[in-house]
Amino acid sequence: MGKNLSYLTLLLIANIVSFAVSAQDLPRFNVNVKNITSGAPLSNAPVFLKGLKHDYQTTTDVNGDFTFHTSVKIPFTVVLSSPGYKTREVIVHAHGLYDTTKVKLKPINIPRNLK
Repeated sequence: MGKNLSYLTLLLIANIVSFAVSAQDLPRFNVNVKNITSGAPLSNAPVFLKGLKHDYQTTTDVNGDFTFHTSVKIPFTVVLSSPGYKTREVIVHAHGLYDTTKVKLKPINIPRNLK
């Protein structure tokens, strides 16, 4: 009985370690989002993978940055939007471990009578 419990414990530990290692190996995608006219970072801008809005959704931080790990096969499309800005789609052809993709969103023109 004690020997079987030792094998079971060892098997459980091996499974936990394998899950932790595989989660760290997922490709990473880094993006920085800014206003195209002022260069100011866009914080809290919604970001999601096209076609998978509910599975891979995040927002940018105060510096306009976001990073996510995904097992989605390349190429895939990242959709970036923010209130008052035109939505932009970026096609990802490769996962970068350290590269940051810089994206600039264009403000939507506000009619003069609403300014």
